[in-house]
Amino acid sequence: MKRVCYFDLLNVFACISVVALHCNSYVHSFHHNAAWLQALAVEVVLFSAVPIFFMLSGATLLEFRKRYSIQEFYKKRFSKTLLPYLFFSILSCALAFFKGTSFSIHDVVSVLLTGQAPYSNYWFFIPLFLYYLFTPALEKIASNSSAKGILKLVFCLFIFRSIVPVFNRAFDFSITQATPIFGYAFFAFLGYVLSKLELEKNKLVMVLLAITTLVSWGVRYAFVQGLMARDPFWFDYFAFYSVIPATFLFLAAKRLNGFICKRETLCNRLKTLSSLSFGVYLLHGFVLALLPFGHGTLTYRIACIPVVYGICCLTVFVVKRVKVLKWLVP
Repeated sequence: MKRVCYFDLLNVFACISVVALHCNSYVHSFHHNAAWLQALAVEVVLFSAVPIFFMLSGATLLEFRKRYSIQEFYKKRFSKTLLPYLFFSILSCALAFFKGTSFSIHDVVSVLLTGQAPYSNYWFFIPLFLYYLFTPALEKIASNSSAKGILKLVFCLFIFRSIVPVFNRAFDFSITQATPIFGYAFFAFLGYVLSKLELEKNKLVMVLLAITTLVSWGVRYAFVQGLMARDPFWFDYFAFYSVIPATFLFLAAKRLNGFICKRETLCNRLKTLSSLSFGVYLLHGFVLALLPFGHGTLTYRIACIPVVYGICCLTVFVVKRVKVLKWLVP
């Protein structure tokens, strides 16, 4: 598959965003002080990082049959993700054990099945593995449908998954959210169709998306600011305040593709950083756990973002060049 520069840009942006979100985990304390409000701003603006990762998976994998067979697909996906996931999950359990946390065999199996490993944010791997498992079926839908047909499907899924919950909450309804296609496949189809259609060239579409993105950020910030504890309704990746910004950011990056491709040095650097993102995701939780700063401090919330990202990138870059270890961070 030909290298697409804006895919690398989105990958790097999403990776740094994940690090920033976890450096600003203080937002979940609901202390309502200046530090918490600052952490909330970061949370609101960068919340779409996980959806963007799945959108990229849809844009890059829903045509995998053009490159290799189903057997090769499963071999590539699971060898590059499952083995590192198992290794680092078990490693995190071992570190927690040596720090005094007791682990039974049942606890370790539970960690591997749920992604709830200590010093990590590996929950992401469970829906990712499920997405990989069903990708051949999703690819059939994509390959036998037009881009506009997929767009209609995505719109219907958006209504039921993102808009219906708002009506249910606002008017005390119980409208079902169940659809034949659900879960993170929604973002896979969204990324796929946005990569195919040239919506980024329509200035009106981009302006409307920019405005609705700012409005959705403002709405979420205002409502979360009034909470005293975590409300799942305002921390949902499928909600309008996540989907709309993710769509805008994806198209904004796509609009920059020509600019990036004309600058070979920039393109190559993005390619290099993008190749390190998976390893950064695997390692950054361990690095964060070792930092000697309080979660509410400005140093931890802001300054540690480039520090953690830089340490992880350097570590992954080196490990990738050690033959016996490079399988850990493919």
